[in-house]
Amino acid sequence: MPRRSLILRITAVVCVVVAIGGLAGTRASSLELEKRIAAQAAVEAVYWRHRIWPSDNPGPKPSLDQVLPESALRARVEDYLLESDALARLWGRPIRSEELQAEVERMAAFSREPQVLQEIFAALGNDP
Repeated sequence: MPRRSLILRITAVVCVVVAIGGLAGTRASSLELEKRIAAQAAVEAVYWRHRIWPSDNPGPKPSLDQVLPESALRARVEDYLLESDALARLWGRPIRSEELQAEVERMAAFSREPQVLQEIFAALGNDP
């Protein structure tokens, strides 16, 4: 996975986790899962708005729903939950809120595109 893609994936994971208020593991309730999917959709919408549509593509840029169906969003969130659960097992504890906050602060301090990061935070309700 290219470095930029990995950084964007980590950013999305952290933003969604922070927006939902922590990690509940893979046994998240259906309501928690739906909130996580909605948060992931908000993050993806920001990324899609900033994705440049190639000029050599004669068609208009499709809507996000056309290129990223709800089933794909659900699969991403479920993957994030599995990854979080794997970290918890590896570390012998879940990720702590202060670790999430430190990661958010690191992203904000070193972002190459701070305006996009601010849009992501805004899409998630600017809720620390």
